[in-house]
Amino acid sequence: MSRREFLLGKYVGILMAALLMFGFLGWYFEGALLYKNFLDRVDPTPQPEWISTAISYAPAGPMADFLQGIGFWTDHMLGTLPGLVLAFSQVMVLVAIAVTLATRVPMVVNLSTVLVVFVLSHLTPVLVAVGKQAKARDPGPVAQLLGFVSNLFDVLLPDLEAFRISPTLLSDNPLQPREFILYLASVTFYGVLYSVIVLLLGLILFEDRDLA
Repeated sequence: MSRREFLLGKYVGILMAALLMFGFLGWYFEGALLYKNFLDRVDPTPQPEWISTAISYAPAGPMADFLQGIGFWTDHMLGTLPGLVLAFSQVMVLVAIAVTLATRVPMVVNLSTVLVVFVLSHLTPVLVAVGKQAKARDPGPVAQLLGFVSNLFDVLLPDLEAFRISPTLLSDNPLQPREFILYLASVTFYGVLYSVIVLLLGLILFEDRDLA
């Protein structure tokens, strides 16, 4: 087994385990939301228009009820799927970092480093904004240092804030469906690209390691 196959096999194995975990948790989350909708039956959610259009072509009876159930489940799944995709993309990036670090550092240092990367990546946008405000108010040495460190973190660390779905949907001007799909695809592509770059770096670090 070559070093490249060993490293990629380790990454794919961990990623598949994470995918199975996401599948189970996603199925549980779907069931919890459906049960919540059952509890809120006093104020039921109106039926989407596309479901009404689809079942209008089916004969009345069990077939129409069956198609209506499939439509409700599909609509419910599409409502939660983007969040699961973005969360899995974030896990994909963190797994790539963990696999790369595993070629050089022990497990405790690896987990601590990934945790620090996770926290700093979510804090970096705040640090960048604070650094810009500090430069605008008082462009002194402290503001310059804060701006340099925040920009350095912004360049080196992954943009994990991009994998949060709430800023996209809860803004004053939420994205249209087509724009949201493009946003979801671009963020997922960013996660894949960042993971590939980190794995290539891990392959370089793994070149002089002994597999025996």
